[in-house]
This record gives sequence, C-alpha cells and structure tokens, in this order.
Amino acid sequence: MKYQDAEKIMKLYEKELKDAPCSEKHHLNIRGGLLIHLKNTELAALEIDPKNECLHALASIHDIGKARTYVINDKNWISYSTPSVDHLINTIAMIAEAGYHLSQEELHALQFHHGGWSPFAKFANLTELAIKLHTADMLAMTRENNNDHSKKE
Repeated sequence: MKYQDAEKIMKLYEKELKDAPCSEKHHLNIRGGLLIHLKNTELAALEIDPKNECLHALASIHDIGKARTYVINDKNWISYSTPSVDHLINTIAMIAEAGYHLSQEELHALQFHHGGWSPFAKFANLTELAIKLHTADMLAMTRENNNDHSKKE
C-alpha cells in the first residue's frame, strides 16, 4: 500500500473518524482519540523505519475500524456498537469499501498488529512488517498513556 492510498482512505472516512474514540476504557477514550492515535502510530512508524512507505501507510489506517466499533452516547460514555464487530474486521472492510486491495503481507500485519495479544499470534510467524507495525502501535500507546489527554472528558 502506498501512503497516498492511506491518505485517500482517511479523507473518505473523515466524518466517521472525526469524533471516534480510540478505545472503550483505555488509551485515548475521548472524542477524537482515534485520530490522535493514528497520527501517533504513523509518527512512531517513521521513527522505526523512515523509508518503509507501506509501514507508514498501514500505521496511519491500522485502527480506522474503531470508528465503527465504538460509539459515544450523549453522556460521553463509550460503548461497543450494536451489533459489535471487531475493529480489525471493520478496518479491513473499510479499506475494501474504499476500493483498495491489500496484499497477504499487509493483511497479516493488520491482523497481528497487537503482537502477542492478537488472536492466534502464538501460531503465526510474524513478518517484519507486522512486528514493525506492532512496535509503532505500542510506542504510540505508551506515549499516549503518559499524556493527560488520554483521560475521559
């Protein structure tokens, strides 16, 4: 995936992503938290491998499905959407809906970007791209958890 493709995907889903939280109860569980996390993960990916365009592209969209996984009610409480679909499935669906095809390596990286916490990770041989995406995600989350903006509004 090219970075310009990721930018087009972000633009297409701009309204959905605008207020989306990044999680229900953990990091960046605030309005707009998802966009902050995606940008932080992209910046971390640039630090890890400045020349890997595919890594930067995936980092910038790896969690976009959370915009359809979590909802914020009028009291600013975050909960799962109904019916609940995992954010990884929503992410891949949104990329496909935007008209983009991911390679097996790109799908693998998205599927296992949670590293050892990913379902079936103990059975997978993680690719270099998956490991780098996981590292960027963890670096971003660590930094986010150290900032005040990760607390509920």
